[in-house]
Amino acid sequence: MTTNSHDASHLHAVNIVTGIPSAEGVSSIPISDCQMRSQCGNSDDFSEWVQIRVIGIGRSGCQIVDRLYQRKYEEQCVQLIAIDVNEASLYQCGADKHIHLAASVADREKYVAEIRVRVEQAKEAICSAMRRAHMLFIVGEASDSTGNAAAPLIAKWASEMHIPNVGALIMPCKSDTDIGNELAYDTLNQMRLIADSVIEVSADDVRKHLHRHATSACISLEANALVSEAIRGVIDLVMLPGYVCVDFADVCSAFDEPDIGVIGIGFASGPDRAHLAAEQAWSSPLMGGIQTSQINALIAIISVAPGTFRLSEGKTVMTTILNKVSSETFFIYGARFNPSLGDRIQVTIIATGHTR
Repeated sequence: MTTNSHDASHLHAVNIVTGIPSAEGVSSIPISDCQMRSQCGNSDDFSEWVQIRVIGIGRSGCQIVDRLYQRKYEEQCVQLIAIDVNEASLYQCGADKHIHLAASVADREKYVAEIRVRVEQAKEAICSAMRRAHMLFIVGEASDSTGNAAAPLIAKWASEMHIPNVGALIMPCKSDTDIGNELAYDTLNQMRLIADSVIEVSADDVRKHLHRHATSACISLEANALVSEAIRGVIDLVMLPGYVCVDFADVCSAFDEPDIGVIGIGFASGPDRAHLAAEQAWSSPLMGGIQTSQINALIAIISVAPGTFRLSEGKTVMTTILNKVSSETFFIYGARFNPSLGDRIQVTIIATGHTR
């Protein structure tokens, strides 16, 4: 569902099949997993169904892909590709396709250059994996040598193939080595020039989200989890039945914004859970204290356990967030199932189109 207005009084759901607003405010034709599977998986021609690719690069990228792989999406609709230099860790990662980049030079600058050559040599395999995709996510750690070499090239090839592509990069703590930070910002700047949109997850912000004494390993795992959760939310909204479904073209429009994107996540329970979770997501350290006037597009993903969602909660989340942004902000919201939440509600915000 999309809106550009601060008036949430006309909140309604959209039928996932027809795109027609339903009279009751919920999807008028619920679609079972079996029906979705038959639409995506049993057709001889998948070109008419939305196809999403996620490419994980380097250690963190492969860990993110592995998390998503546990979701068991239909392979024809969602394909997960892992790319890394370390062959042992690469094949321990759950993915639909593994691409190994053999590189052995010890010097860092020469190492990045060699990986870039290996990526070029693997172009046919990478482009074959991306073929027929309607959206591509490129994920990994920005300070990783493999990510620095591969991510911009893959984004460039995706653009040449007219595939909307979104980079989701984990940035290192500012206290990390100068070399790591230099490599990270080089990756980020290249991706900003090439990719349609770039989501930045700052390790410093993740540390605030946890606690200031969190170890580097904990910060890395939490950052990977946040990126995978945000991407899973977008995929689920587009691919799976839910309480309030969204149009894929609107999702593409939200990501077709220059500059940087950020993620905020909030959880709450109780009678006022929708408002509390929306406020928590908005004030999350992961949002980096951005100015509301800087946001051009925003996706709000509501996650609830089946049978616990009230339409008024969708309106509450929508109103809470819309009151914080410009009336010109392109806004999408949707609601999906997550049985593990119990009586809690989760609100995930992806804001794009601003400069830090």
